[in-house]
Amino acid sequence: MPTTKYRVNLSVSPNLKQTLQKLAMRDQTSVASKTIDLVRAAIEIEEDAMLLGLTEERESKKSKNLPHKVAWV
Repeated sequence: MPTTKYRVNLSVSPNLKQTLQKLAMRDQTSVASKTIDLVRAAIEIEEDAMLLGLTEERESKKSKNLPHKVAWV
């Protein structure tokens, strides 16, 4: 039966396989579900790092600050 989900095949080292199995067992879930959870968490970390870099870049520029009332009119 076809699925609407995108499939990804991964080749992992024996150590990573064992770690994924242990984490899945601890959380009483499948290895696939645990891997998806970990990928989601990693993507959030990457997004946070990118947004932090963008924020730091914007803060480093010398620009005029607008008062709250002017900015939200």
